[in-house]
Amino acid sequence: VDQLEARQSTLRSQLTDWGSIETKLNALKTAAQNADELDEFLVKSISSSDADVLTASADSSAITGTHGIIVNQLATNNIHVHDLGWADDNSAAVNSTGSDRYFSYDFDGTTVTVTVPTGATLLGLVNLINRDEDNPGVTASIINDGSGSSADYHLVLSGNESGAGKDINVINTDPNPTTIGTGNAFRETNWVDSQTAQNAEIRNFIEEAITAA
Repeated sequence: VDQLEARQSTLRSQLTDWGSIETKLNALKTAAQNADELDEFLVKSISSSDADVLTASADSSAITGTHGIIVNQLATNNIHVHDLGWADDNSAAVNSTGSDRYFSYDFDGTTVTVTVPTGATLLGLVNLINRDEDNPGVTASIINDGSGSSADYHLVLSGNESGAGKDINVINTDPNPTTIGTGNAFRETNWVDSQTAQNAEIRNFIEEAITAA
């Protein structure tokens, strides 16, 4: 009886071990069935010496190697500045006509017209632009150029997105041209770009340039 019980204990231990092997074999089978395509089987990874500058991905066809990357230029946003300037930021009205006037601009293909009530100042115009629910992604601000002149306050429009084509333009044409200021003071001809919108551009040591927003 003792011998049979000892044999029984050994067999039960072996049964447990075989059960563990079966579980692992089933897990291997499932993993193998899931890796039924080349991209799942030949997984390639990428590391970057500076992930803040560049990250990348690789598929199964990628060739193992090391690449040196040169950053030709960074992506930038468009900064559009009113060149004529204004006497102050919150006293002189940009609309003193006694009725509503308009400030129209487009950004990245979207045109927006802001209604500017009579008596609105340069700061008031900034708030109207920034709080406009139809704003397509432009931030308005005011800069003093420090010249001490009678027109040293400038309205600045900055695109919130970088990349080529993300441009800001003040609209001069019907149906809703810009009509604030005196004469054509705020028309597009009186604006300059202090920064143009451009894509980032990188290249490796032997390849052609690659651009990305």
